[in-house]
Amino acid sequence: MSRRDAHENHTSNTNDLNEIFPTSWLPLMDYAVKSGVSLSTLRRQIKSNKIPFRLEEGRYMIFSDGLETAPVPSRPMEPEAGMEITTLRRELKNAHEEIAELKTLIAFYEESPGGQKSSLNA
Repeated sequence: MSRRDAHENHTSNTNDLNEIFPTSWLPLMDYAVKSGVSLSTLRRQIKSNKIPFRLEEGRYMIFSDGLETAPVPSRPMEPEAGMEITTLRRELKNAHEEIAELKTLIAFYEESPGGQKSSLNA
């Protein structure tokens, strides 16, 4: 079966699905995000006609069939990680304060008549 024949056959099957579920088509990227399946895997499945799809204005639309959002795997945070986060936040705050002080000093020296900027140009 040629690729064109496969597409036409697949299109007729998807038209039947569209009549039953008119709002169940998602753009390829949206389907990938919601299902947790990579774009390359979806493209391979489209190429081998393993999933219902259709072309709409040059974009692949995937039949969602009540697709639920993929669960995001998580693991409980260790107590040491929480302490490390607190320490890093404190260090970041101190760094921001130091940067603000340095910016003030730079502005002061640049504005002063005998400032560093004029001595560098001499």
